[in-house]
Order: sequence, then structure tokens, then C-alpha cells
Amino acid sequence: AEPATGIIAPGLIGHREKTLYSYNLDAARELLKKAGLDSGFECTLSILNTTEFTSAAQAVQANLAEIGITVTI
Repeated sequence: AEPATGIIAPGLIGHREKTLYSYNLDAARELLKKAGLDSGFECTLSILNTTEFTSAAQAVQANLAEIGITVTI
């Protein structure tokens, strides 16, 4: 499978051919360190209780956990 480049499918107006960002955990950790948050932090993500929002929030939660941010949904 090809990696997704956004939420808009190929062939539709607004589709991107490449991602607009890079996935660099070390750079993210460095930014947290510069902000004085090198040990991470906790936050709450409030969402509507639907399957779509819950799935997206869980993906955000997992990604941020990789750099030490604890997200409670």
C-alpha cells in the first residue's frame, strides 16, 4: 500500500502528491526540550463521542505518546 498524503483521495480536487511534513521524533523531542518540557506533559483531548472522532483521537494519543506527551481522551 502507498502511504497516505492527506485525507483527500487521489483524483479529487485538493489531493496532495506528497506530505507537507516529515515524521521526525528527535526533532519533536528537541522542540519540547527547548520549551522546557523535555520530560513531557499531560493534557486532555475533548472530542465528540463518535467512532470517527474516537479513532482519530486514539491515533493522536499514540503519536504524541512517542515523544512523551500523555493524552487523556
